[in-house]
Amino acid sequence: MIKKYNTKKVLFSLMISITLFISCTKEDVTKPDIPDIIDNSGVHIVGTNPSAYHWKDGIGSELATKDFSEARSVYVSGNDVYVAGWSFENTFRATYWKNGVAHLLTDENTRSEGYSIFVKDTCVYVSGIIIDNADNAVYWKNNQLFELQHKSDKYQTSCGNSVYVKDSNVYVVGSSTYFNQYSVGLPVYWLNGIIHQLPGETTFGSANSVFVTDNNDVYIAGEASNRPVYWKNGIFHLLKYNNRMGGANSIFVTNNDVYVAGWDVSSAGRCVAKYWKNDIPVVLYDSTKFSVAKSIFVKDTVIYVAGEDAESNNNVSKGAYWKNGILIELTSGIKYGEANSIYVK
Repeated sequence: MIKKYNTKKVLFSLMISITLFISCTKEDVTKPDIPDIIDNSGVHIVGTNPSAYHWKDGIGSELATKDFSEARSVYVSGNDVYVAGWSFENTFRATYWKNGVAHLLTDENTRSEGYSIFVKDTCVYVSGIIIDNADNAVYWKNNQLFELQHKSDKYQTSCGNSVYVKDSNVYVVGSSTYFNQYSVGLPVYWLNGIIHQLPGETTFGSANSVFVTDNNDVYIAGEASNRPVYWKNGIFHLLKYNNRMGGANSIFVTNNDVYVAGWDVSSAGRCVAKYWKNDIPVVLYDSTKFSVAKSIFVKDTVIYVAGEDAESNNNVSKGAYWKNGILIELTSGIKYGEANSIYVK
């Protein structure tokens, strides 16, 4: 995993940098019409603007005032809002916020980042990494650190991208990487701390999101050899894409329908936000611009997708979300912004 020194800009560039060689020319296109009134009650979104930020019902507030902080995941339990990410306090430090109050998970001498949060009963779980010469996948339960094992001795780095707790089982998904002439990361998951490599047609990849249903079906979304994929109970599913490259960042299952949010590359050479419902793709944004879908949540019959878009005449990303395909931009584009996670109460 690449270390993220400029954390507010690197996530988006990681997703699209591999596509930039396809086209560097940007054209002006008409901005889509947005309704004057949009019901966004109960919608929680976190990201950057340009520091760690939380939007509730469309109204934003800072979680951290310093640059280089970022909010990566949001979870709502009862009346409490939990957010995971990192603060910058002498170094990057994994942090979760409960109702806006920061809880630092490592001391000032340990560099760390939090990527995902899940709350069960009174327990708060955060997955992420601790960086000590290399990235090491970990999770915290109520501030107690649990280190996750490497695939083998030759695997030197790992990352815990997403956490989900069902009954007494803790699922963490991510990647495990080894280095020879090149670095090769493989999609993996940990069940109660034990690592398992995900099967399928891949020479490299990452598991980015996990969801466990009431009947204990385990769904994991990710990337395999630059393709958007998901696994159901370990069975590999390749999602339809434009045969260039793509990835899956988030997965949500309800009423036996499987929703996956991610991106692929259009014929114009642009990274384009989309989601898949039961493997059928839905394009969310203009294929002549840049966009990424990072998180998906379904409530009743409404599909919410959080991510970011970039206007064709500049490289500044804006935090945004789509409600049933309608774009709602959260940031102005003057400074870098992104929406990383969405939860609807």
